[in-house]
Amino acid sequence: MKNQIITTPLNRHLKISQQTKPITVQIGNENRTP
Repeated sequence: MKNQIITTPLNRHLKISQQTKPITVQIGNENRTP
C-alpha cells in the first residue's frame, strides 16, 4: 500500500508520518519501523 491509494486529507498526514515513523507504524503504512 502506498500513499497513492489514499486520496483523502490523510495523505498529507501520511507524508508527515514519514518524518515521524512511529505514527506511520500505527497507520500500518510502513511496518519496517521497529
